[in-house]
Formats: sequence, structure tokens, C-alpha cells
Amino acid sequence: MGTDMLKCINYSWRLFFGED
Repeated sequence: MGTDMLKCINYSWRLFFGED
């Protein structure tokens, strides 16, 4: 459950900050 949320946040985070 928690991992799914983290994955979603991580994806958005990379989109916002452009971290590879």
C-alpha cells in the first residue's frame, strides 16, 4: 500500500524537479 503511494509521489517528484 505504502509503496504504491511512494511510487506515485516519486514519479511526480521527478516530473517536477526533472531528476533522472
